[in-house]
Amino acid sequence: MDNPAQLREYVQKAIVDIITEKLEKGTMNDERAKQIAKYVLDMLPDDISYPKLMAVIPKLDDEFTELSAAVVPIMSDYEKKVKQAVDGQIHKLIEAGKLDEALSLTKKAIAYDKNLT
Repeated sequence: MDNPAQLREYVQKAIVDIITEKLEKGTMNDERAKQIAKYVLDMLPDDISYPKLMAVIPKLDDEFTELSAAVVPIMSDYEKKVKQAVDGQIHKLIEAGKLDEALSLTKKAIAYDKNLT
């Protein structure tokens, strides 16, 4: 999902589903639900860009571990897409004999991956 508005809505719906389930089961109180809702709305404004969204999503469950069920699948898919794209670029650079560029891109990809988690 590359459209930031659609992805933001998807994340928000997944979080609402988590909150609703936990409230119904009694494993979350109203105050905690309100804190999570406010935090998510603050972190995911309507006009958020895709790069900013992808930087914010993995941080949502840092404060509220309950949100891992929403965050982990999204980040896993995103990381797979990024890895495939980078692997393809690195392969092309190696085939073209541009080893220094391939190494540089590999280092950037590793640094980027560390920032996602």
